[in-house]
Amino acid sequence: MKSRCTPLVCASLGVLVLAACPGSKVQPVPGQAKDDAGLCAQYIQQQKLVEAEKRCKQAIELAPGFAAPYNLLGVIERERGRSLRAIEFYRQAIRRDGNFSEAYNNLGAEYFSLKKFQQGIDAFKNAVRIDPNYTDAHRNLATAYLYNNDAFQARKHFER
Repeated sequence: MKSRCTPLVCASLGVLVLAACPGSKVQPVPGQAKDDAGLCAQYIQQQKLVEAEKRCKQAIELAPGFAAPYNLLGVIERERGRSLRAIEFYRQAIRRDGNFSEAYNNLGAEYFSLKKFQQGIDAFKNAVRIDPNYTDAHRNLATAYLYNNDAFQARKHFER
């Protein structure tokens, strides 16, 4: 099941750019919180999870409403094999930014890994609703539909 673990820096930066857009529902984020979240993502890619966790927590201290560090903490917990904690962090990210497609995709991937296919499908559907061009989420949704014995819906999303 594919989540955006490897390109997290890009995913986090996408959220950071959104935070600066006029009219966005996402609150402006202090520069240091953005920097800490970016470093967190880099540390995750390097498998330096303790350092990554510290940076995410620093970002949260500076900007408690900033969704990206919660999503990244979910990735850290997934890497540690703690699915239930990962799910809680993804949910916290989504509570802070209901249009965070990467968090929905990561949540779906975690549910899928726990064989909770319908919950995974629901999360993936939210990810593609928010970002209809999100290829990984479409593929994950298709795979979840296959495991849920819905070949018609699976094909529809594999073709996207």
